[in-house]
Amino acid sequence: MRLFAQKCQAVSIVGDPDQGIYGWRNANAGNLAQMRSDYANVKVINLEENYRSSQWVLKFAMAVIEQDTERFAKKLIGTRGAGCQPVLRTLANAHVEARWIAREIKRVMCLTGGLIKNEDCAILVRTGNMTRPIESALTTAGLKYRMVPSHW
Repeated sequence: MRLFAQKCQAVSIVGDPDQGIYGWRNANAGNLAQMRSDYANVKVINLEENYRSSQWVLKFAMAVIEQDTERFAKKLIGTRGAGCQPVLRTLANAHVEARWIAREIKRVMCLTGGLIKNEDCAILVRTGNMTRPIESALTTAGLKYRMVPSHW
């Protein structure tokens, strides 16, 4: 970047220091600190509006993110309204968790009088090896499911 900016001393970058999940692409929150160090007149514009998540989800995300005392301060403002308050469940193991997921799907379907159907539900997992207990619990509960692979 220094070579690009040598002539006019102007560089623009776009990034999110909270997106550490892109470390495999060499994303690093330290890049912003380095830029502030390399260029005296850095103007930082925080993009704080979030169009994907509800305010409740953002509130819980911020409670985790803000534990990093070295992060650059910024707010997240949801544009989708408050939404439903997330619930944290801590369960004994993957099998207990899988049974809870199946029961919760059935409960929601019953509570809505059929407005929410089986095909309206999705279970997201980080890795494929987490699906076996969930598949077993869904089958035992009589819930049909379809596995959709990630294309990341």
